[in-house]
Amino acid sequence: MIGPFEVLVFAFVIFVVLGPRRISRMTRSTIRGAGDFLDQIGRPKEGELGEEEERRP
Repeated sequence: MIGPFEVLVFAFVIFVVLGPRRISRMTRSTIRGAGDFLDQIGRPKEGELGEEEERRP
């Protein structure tokens, strides 16, 4: 079973190996990719009106 100490050691090793700059770039690209995915599955973008909102006078 993995405990909290092992998780902290793993996170520290990843931080040392990859470095803070690469980790921040990976985080940004992951968030951007998640946003693109949600846009593709049908979440309306800001400024777009849904079908129901367009019909209202």
